Amino acid sequence: MTKTQEMIKQNNELREQLNTENKAYYEEILIYMRLRNWLKDEEDIESKLLEILQDIISAQEDGMSAKEYFGQEPKEIADEILSNVPINWLDGLKILGLVFGISIFFSILSDLSADQYKFNLLQLIVHSVTIGAGVIICLSILKKSTFEKEKSSSKLEVLLFGATFAGVIGILLASSYFISGAWTIDLPKETALGMITLASVGVTWKVYSLPKGERLLWSGFLLIIWLFVLLAFLNYFPASSGWVQSSNGKVIVIAGLILGLIINYLISFYAIKKMDVD
Repeated sequence: MTKTQEMIKQNNELREQLNTENKAYYEEILIYMRLRNWLKDEEDIESKLLEILQDIISAQEDGMSAKEYFGQEPKEIADEILSNVPINWLDGLKILGLVFGISIFFSILSDLSADQYKFNLLQLIVHSVTIGAGVIICLSILKKSTFEKEKSSSKLEVLLFGATFAGVIGILLASSYFISGAWTIDLPKETALGMITLASVGVTWKVYSLPKGERLLWSGFLLIIWLFVLLAFLNYFPASSGWVQSSNGKVIVIAGLILGLIINYLISFYAIKKMDVD
């Protein structure tokens, strides 16, 4: 367990000492700060959150509420603290690498499921930028809505999430139609299937080794991954490839993928909301 994970665990345990009012006040700060600028140092933020929590617990023991101790505007406190948190460029590069790796994985996986054993380098770049932008937009929506109390804000949040999700999926699907094939690299069938199967097993193992909150967040992607792997093998074997390429087969495949994407979206949305305070 890393130092950051230890602080998160300690935070979860200490937070149970807060009364209802102080807990609600603190968790607004917690959610807002964790949905930080993605270049901010995570360990430093968790350290600051722990300090705030310990101060609130001490004030509570002295008969003071969190609002009396810190003031009526928790957002101002969070912004002031975040402004003093240093930027961690290494974490930023890791996130960019993760996004690019996911893009490569899904690009090859989707090509295999379409009976095309190749991937396009320019398409990978477009996918990476699109997925990265989608993640940043979703985090910004959550961060902006943290201190909003009105029900209309919650409904707007869901609509913005849905619009962002639909936009990202639309760009990913449409990119294959307007990107030149000159950037394409071909792969032998058996090599591609072997690579993607090993990668899928590795991703599944990694997801189930994550902490509970993060595991729930990423578990939605596993459904999509293994649907694509199944399609890749169905396309590989002559006995099933004909059905997959038929009209009925394509309709069922598309319906299954759309259903999988919807389930993935719902799981991800629920996990992000839940993970912020766990």
